Amino acid sequence: ISLWLGAAGFFLAPQTALFISLLQRLLPADRQAEGFALFNAGWALGIGVGSAVAAVLLDTAGSQVAMLLSGAVPVAMALAGRLSRHTR
Repeated sequence: ISLWLGAAGFFLAPQTALFISLLQRLLPADRQAEGFALFNAGWALGIGVGSAVAAVLLDTAGSQVAMLLSGAVPVAMALAGRLSRHTR
């Protein structure tokens, strides 16, 4: 399992750098501080809620369900984001 966690964490730094670069490009200069604050708040909230949900899943449904959902939820969110982008 440590190999899987290491592989998952390997992409975290480039992903964060990409998000910051996109925020710098997309936000006007006078709104960047607010944008970065909201980004960091959302990131922290997601980590906190995700950890709590994972703990409940581990206790109630077991490790296999928790691992399955920890992979399925991000894929579902990426697909939802992709689909919503085409409907605008």
